[in-house]
Amino acid sequence: MISVSYCSSSLFRSEPWFPHPLFTATVHLLPPDSGDGILVVLNPNLLQNWQWNQNPCSFSEITCKDSKISALDLSSILLASDFKSIASSLLSLERLESLVLKRMNITGNLSSASDSWCSEMLSELDLVENGLSSFVLDISRLSSCSSLKSMNLSRNLLGPLNGGKDKVWFQNETS
Repeated sequence: MISVSYCSSSLFRSEPWFPHPLFTATVHLLPPDSGDGILVVLNPNLLQNWQWNQNPCSFSEITCKDSKISALDLSSILLASDFKSIASSLLSLERLESLVLKRMNITGNLSSASDSWCSEMLSELDLVENGLSSFVLDISRLSSCSSLKSMNLSRNLLGPLNGGKDKVWFQNETS
């Protein structure tokens, strides 16, 4: 069961490359034998150590378990993306347990999330300081992520929560 509390203050494509709305640069797909087949940005100004022909487990922003991506932290990398693109490409990584996307200029409405987009293993989702908008009832759509224990949506444009200035935390209550 997911509760809400408030306080103030493997995506594979056959083509070798394709433009993707998630990133403002050209995006490449790693071959299937290199982990989960995560999308890789080939923009040297954003992620210098990401190369399309390397295993994503060697990238500094990625943590792996058993050669599968288990955590991804792209904090402060300004990708100017919409939440629907993030949800459809990153939340569904098969073994993803933690996704931290702080201060990335992510916009859009949380209601665009779908049950099928969430990894069964996702337990932490951190979307602090983006441009996300939604109402509290829309946020509950993400509660279908069965392993989600913590979700931080602080400093977004959520309403009607004090004009988006309230912190929103989801904690998984175990019986």
